[in-house]
Amino acid sequence: MPDLFDYAKKYPNVPGYQKTDTSKAAANDMRPKKALLHRIVLDALRDFGDMTTHEICSVTSKDYDAIQPRTSELREIGKISDSGIRRRTPKGKASIVWRLAV
Repeated sequence: MPDLFDYAKKYPNVPGYQKTDTSKAAANDMRPKKALLHRIVLDALRDFGDMTTHEICSVTSKDYDAIQPRTSELREIGKISDSGIRRRTPKGKASIVWRLAV
């Protein structure tokens, strides 16, 4: 019989990782920081409006590697959504503009 709380032990409730020891270690290191980073992303979108991940990094002074996975998690749990708008990253690639979910 599966553990009734298995859902709480899986992505997006915990940081995801690839099939390498280093990726798993990075995810485990992120666990205690995840909730705070979620709040930082949500507050930035509330205070500054719709933004790309790079723009969120800019206004929060957080690294892209810390923020990008949080946007994926927040999308999965329905807190933010794709606005349908795209803006260019500093390297010229199209990037999703995130917005708070309604």
